[in-house]
Amino acid sequence: MGKYLTKRHPPIIPRASVTSEKLTFSSVVWREDDIYVSWCPHLDIASQGKTVEEALNNLKEAIELYLEDEDAQVPYEKSSPILTTVSVETHAKSSVSGRMNAPSLRSSN
Repeated sequence: MGKYLTKRHPPIIPRASVTSEKLTFSSVVWREDDIYVSWCPHLDIASQGKTVEEALNNLKEAIELYLEDEDAQVPYEKSSPILTTVSVETHAKSSVSGRMNAPSLRSSN
């Protein structure tokens, strides 16, 4: 009976005791009609809310739910995206509704 007591088994680590890691992802928020849309480009996950804060909180919850999946792909080595604007000229036959005036990137020299 002694030989059965000395047999070693690998320890079973409960999922709750696994150490957590704090990850930081970029997010982009914009307004669409009466809601704010939040998007994480690293994971291609989006959410929405009535305010910027609500949209970001909903995005955070969506990311946390995604990361709970053991098959979730976490891009550890991606660099942060650069958010900028691009100005283009439209032609007379183009119809642009709800146009935004983006700052010009051209030099004033």
